[in-house]
Amino acid sequence: MKKTKQETFDYIVSNLTQQGAPSSTRCSLGMINCLYRHPAGLRCAAGWCITDERYDKSMEGRSVDDVFVLSAVKDAGWDFDVVCSMQALHDNNAGDEPWLPLFLAAARSYAIDNQLNCDVIK
Repeated sequence: MKKTKQETFDYIVSNLTQQGAPSSTRCSLGMINCLYRHPAGLRCAAGWCITDERYDKSMEGRSVDDVFVLSAVKDAGWDFDVVCSMQALHDNNAGDEPWLPLFLAAARSYAIDNQLNCDVIK
């Protein structure tokens, strides 16, 4: 069943808020690599929208709009435009501290700009 933009936004923001940290690692060159599924159990925005049955480690390193990732998100019924936007907010703030307040501020701006309710943001 297709979820609304609001349901998709609320689900992602709620899970990332509860998680409290980005799903990322820092490579030896100091670059930040975001992961759909982190070995410590963390997930990125799109990672929360990919079912366990559809997730495959080969997704790591692929863009959210890669056909393999895109189909997993869409098949789960999530609004792909919202997932892409939340993924960008997750990734763009992944190397910054404190991550959660920065992500939530960006998510609030996104919600306002897209006429979404932002009650999920505390």
